[in-house]
Amino acid sequence: MAIIDRYIGTAVASSVIVVLLVVAALLMFGAIAGDLDDIGRGRYTFGLAMLVAVYALPGQLYEAFPVTALLGTIFGLGILATHSELTAMRSAGIAATRILTAVLKAALLLIVCAVAIGETAAPWLSERSTELRVKALTEQVEVDTSTGLWARQGADFVHVRHVASDGTLNDLEIYELDSSSELQRVVHAKRAEHGDNGWTLTGVTITSFAQDQVSREVHAMLRWQSLIQPELINVVRTEPERMSTPELHAYIGYLKNNGLDARRYESTFWAKLFRPLTIVAMVVLAVPFVFGSLRSVGMGARGFAGFAVGVAFYLVNQIAGQMGIVFQIPPILSASVPTLALMGLAVVMLRRLT
Repeated sequence: MAIIDRYIGTAVASSVIVVLLVVAALLMFGAIAGDLDDIGRGRYTFGLAMLVAVYALPGQLYEAFPVTALLGTIFGLGILATHSELTAMRSAGIAATRILTAVLKAALLLIVCAVAIGETAAPWLSERSTELRVKALTEQVEVDTSTGLWARQGADFVHVRHVASDGTLNDLEIYELDSSSELQRVVHAKRAEHGDNGWTLTGVTITSFAQDQVSREVHAMLRWQSLIQPELINVVRTEPERMSTPELHAYIGYLKNNGLDARRYESTFWAKLFRPLTIVAMVVLAVPFVFGSLRSVGMGARGFAGFAVGVAFYLVNQIAGQMGIVFQIPPILSASVPTLALMGLAVVMLRRLT
């Protein structure tokens, strides 16, 4: 039986890897096509756009891995079915659940690798991708995103500790220097929002330094004229999908401690926790796809059916997440219900084969 397990596992794993490569190529093409308008701006060249896309790729593949696992498993088992190898296994007394066990052994190894990359290398590479793109596109403002958002405009330095997903700046500091690089003022704002008349700071504290004296002013609201534009913020804003699970947990704590809306980040946090289970559910669902009503159809039809199920689940998952935010449903419910429903469907379909 170990030989059968290795044979089935190799077929499934190799098919999943092939599908991953195809998806990676499509994502790369889409990223480059989306950046065509920006290529040539500042120092943003085609080669740099390629590098930015490569850095962003692991995170994108991790997001797409549940559907990729479904398609790869369907294709892997479909090849065996086309060559009548699965029929021979069933005739030899090997149950569908035993074949599923062999598939899951291979899938679990891929899941461990995907989670390890998705939670460690992918967020770091995504951050480097953003930093490369921002530094190349900005001309009047020098930017560093390694410790929040640092920007230099003239003699002034701006530090934004957190950029929310809606482009709002949280925990902002402006360091104003004179011509001799002496610190004149430090402006701290709890929040900054961009409107038609520029930036509006709220919760402002201004500390001024002059002739060995320090003075402090407090303002509920102030206007701020800055070269930093929303287009730049949109590039470096904190998207929850690009953060690791520990980073999300820490950021949720920061938002709650400061009375800010954390629902979107909580929804993404729980979705990431349930993603390994989602991948397992997709793999389990692939087995009845091959043995069930699609056993007599070609690979193209199987692939299309798997793709349709994957897209349908993605849409349902997104809608559930948004409904959870709008109707204030506990994030753990909005994240888990679609996955548990998918797993239940897979188990029901599998039991019909036994």
